[in-house]
Amino acid sequence: MQTVRMKGFTLIEVLLVLSIIGILVAIAIFHDSGYLVKAYDAGTKEDLRQAYSSAVLYFADYPEGSLTVTDLEKYGFKGSPNVNIRVIDGRLKTFLIISYNKTAGTQAYMVSHQARLEPIQRWGTGTNPPPVPPNSTSLENNPQENTPPVEADLLGVCNRLTILELQKAFGAAQAYFRFNSEGAVTKDILLDYGYIPNENINLTIMGDGTSSELSMSATFNMPWATNYRINNSGNITAGRVNG
Repeated sequence: MQTVRMKGFTLIEVLLVLSIIGILVAIAIFHDSGYLVKAYDAGTKEDLRQAYSSAVLYFADYPEGSLTVTDLEKYGFKGSPNVNIRVIDGRLKTFLIISYNKTAGTQAYMVSHQARLEPIQRWGTGTNPPPVPPNSTSLENNPQENTPPVEADLLGVCNRLTILELQKAFGAAQAYFRFNSEGAVTKDILLDYGYIPNENINLTIMGDGTSSELSMSATFNMPWATNYRINNSGNITAGRVNG
């Protein structure tokens, strides 16, 4: 007599499948509930705390220095994967460091010389740039050396530093023209006359660089930062937004 064998799942196989489904559902719930984002944000803040500690050590040795990310690494900072650290202002009395995760939906944070770590206003990071603040092209409240940058949103800080950069470059150019009224300014000449460039800002000398035709433009290397120009009279105007 021929035996008929019935095909089907064993109890162990059914339980295994149910276990896998349960794990996948748990992962989905974990992700959707925002726990991953909170974990990423916690890592971003921890990197920023470590960067601050390295900055303190750097300024203990170089109080007149200009802090960079390379300096942070030399003083023990080691960043986490997917977290970006940028030194926005590297001066002791006004230094500002930001950190952000590359994952969409996470929050960016900043810390200043005042040791205040807080989220950057209007900037939830990821792949999208921060929205432009309403006053991003305003020239009101020109930057001062002792202005605490943490009091404003990030783009406001970047734009004020850009204006300050143009003012410093213009001052160096005028110092050069006092001794070389018929000469033409170059970036190397600006350096010789005391201009110290900010590595985050792209400065361009427009025209021929002579006293009568001097014009310079500058933009902070940050999405949606504003481009500013200064003319031979020292007047600064806001131009296009860096998209």
